Amino acid sequence: MIKLIHDNDSDAVVYCIGIVSVFLVAVSFFTISALHIMPDIGCAFRNITGLYCPGCGGTRSFVYLIHGHIIKSLAYHPFVPYVFTIAIMFYISQTVRFISKGRTRALHLGMPLIIPGAAIILLNWIVRNIFLIAGMSLF
Repeated sequence: MIKLIHDNDSDAVVYCIGIVSVFLVAVSFFTISALHIMPDIGCAFRNITGLYCPGCGGTRSFVYLIHGHIIKSLAYHPFVPYVFTIAIMFYISQTVRFISKGRTRALHLGMPLIIPGAAIILLNWIVRNIFLIAGMSLF
């Protein structure tokens, strides 16, 4: 893996950064949960505009996903399960690539994965706000 990082392999760099990030997020999440210090400041976008922001529902979606409630996770924000699925596929394929010393191909994070993710965020934002403006509840 070190050789791949030295070869300016962007996927190897993302792989390493992701592992460190997951560790840091897990530690901070459990520390905040244990100490009950999570501030309840609400969404600034929602407070100013009265509309949902593009990320509204993401935290609830993540919580439902890690508890195994995939349908609820999709309902609150479909981008979260999408990213989770891509991340799992990426890390499995990159791990196989590192173990095989680069002899196997792996998933590359690029525009073919970024564009659908952006579309999911945009469509979710539009649909949720249409329902909000119409006075209809999705949940």
